[in-house]
Amino acid sequence: MQPLLIQKLRKVVEKLPSDHFTLIETQNLIGKEGLIYFVLLLSLIFIIPISIPGMGAVCGMVILSIGISLFFDHPLWLPKSIRNKLISTKALSTALEYSLVWLNYLVRISHPYRLSWLTTKRILYKIHNFALILGAVLLILPLGFIPLSNTLPGFALFCLAVGLLQCDGVFILLGYLINIITIIYFAMFIVIGKKMLYEAIQYF
Repeated sequence: MQPLLIQKLRKVVEKLPSDHFTLIETQNLIGKEGLIYFVLLLSLIFIIPISIPGMGAVCGMVILSIGISLFFDHPLWLPKSIRNKLISTKALSTALEYSLVWLNYLVRISHPYRLSWLTTKRILYKIHNFALILGAVLLILPLGFIPLSNTLPGFALFCLAVGLLQCDGVFILLGYLINIITIIYFAMFIVIGKKMLYEAIQYF
């Protein structure tokens, strides 16, 4: 028996049009109450090294909008250009098929209501929403030259989404940790890259 999270996501993917779909269509399938499911679906695309061109910025913007709407308790708003952007169903399905293998394993090791105090206090929930915003910003950054530039923030968002859906504080803390690791990782690459560029200029 598959966990409820995976069953819901599979049903959403099965209902998508066979050729292309828009993000607003996906949101309608998941439902208004399922914004965190939406984050989970979009972050799944990035936890494996299969690239769908342009998806980092698009999905990052959607997750950023979700984080802001949850933080301020406002309805989700998306720019028209993002709401109506066409995405290949085949490309998404391929990425999700690989991702769901990991999701199946990770959800099974998640324990609902573990460290539940992290998910029941309103002020902490606001902080978790801010962590979603941070993860989305890291996903949006144009750092394609850095290996795993989408995978790391995508995995942080994935852990945060699972933690919020399962009320599992351990997964939420893991999401925070990966956000921090991502920031350090990006900073190291940028610093090293600047140093190498400076040395190359000096050499020539």
